[in-house]
Amino acid sequence: MVAVDSWEACDKLLEASCVDQAFEDSSESLLLRTADEIPGGDGEDVEPLTSGLGPAVDIRLLGGGLWPGEVVEVFGPAGSGKTQLGLTVAAHTAGRGHKVLFVTNKDLPASLAQRLHRICASRSKEPVEAEAVLSRIRVAMARDFPDLAQAILAFRDFAGSESTPAMLVIDGLTGILAPFTSAQSWAHRWRLAWSWRILRQLATSARVLLLSHTAGAASTGAELEPLGAKAQLALGQIWAGAASVRLELAPLEVSRVALALRKSRRKSLLGGDEAIASLWVPLLLDEAGVHVDLADIGLAATHGDGFHPTGTGAVAER
Repeated sequence: MVAVDSWEACDKLLEASCVDQAFEDSSESLLLRTADEIPGGDGEDVEPLTSGLGPAVDIRLLGGGLWPGEVVEVFGPAGSGKTQLGLTVAAHTAGRGHKVLFVTNKDLPASLAQRLHRICASRSKEPVEAEAVLSRIRVAMARDFPDLAQAILAFRDFAGSESTPAMLVIDGLTGILAPFTSAQSWAHRWRLAWSWRILRQLATSARVLLLSHTAGAASTGAELEPLGAKAQLALGQIWAGAASVRLELAPLEVSRVALALRKSRRKSLLGGDEAIASLWVPLLLDEAGVHVDLADIGLAATHGDGFHPTGTGAVAER
């Protein structure tokens, strides 16, 4: 991994990573393009990865699971369970033999490692299985944009060398990129454009999950069917085209949340715009991570791959 000691070094790193002429366009043309216009594979000939959140999430909200070529973003208010959801997906993906990089701007890596250990221990049948899963996950701290850029580029090189899909999870992305959304200088806006473009490029060979904050009032359980429009991305409209799939995580009550679909490229699989507007799944948060609330949805809790939610309903860390 190349050291990034200053903004100047960071910019040189970004310039060296540019793989096409699109980065030389104006900031407006870059930032107003939709996610579907970003180069990348459509993933239609590749099987999706299950998320580990339950069949209801994969089938109802994701059109089968986590597809290559798609950046999935989960947004919600502080304390809604985004980090626990990201850790759950990371543990599940690692449990299927894929390597995962979990980048955080919020929590200490040691704290996240402890939470991952509890999730893996709750979902694995044997202690040795949990240790094998943990060995495939790396946690990195990104205090600022140079740290994030360094982690993304290192992951890009790593993902390109893997024979099986790797996964990148970024938690606390809002804290790193928010200063750039209102910046007037081209340099700052270029960094924001670079971020979402390279994440889209990464998704062609790996799986990318972003965890972001909301601005304004959050949706509540009473507003989820049909979905309310109170919650907004903290990064604003300028970030709206970054993700091809966007899900809102909203609190229902203690240890229960709702995951609602806001945006998807797979409208035909999910029933069109009207159907998407009312698609949401209740989830439980406990020591096994985040998973389908079987009290509300009569679907099997296992994907048939050896990972089974076995939590008892204790309140999990958010």
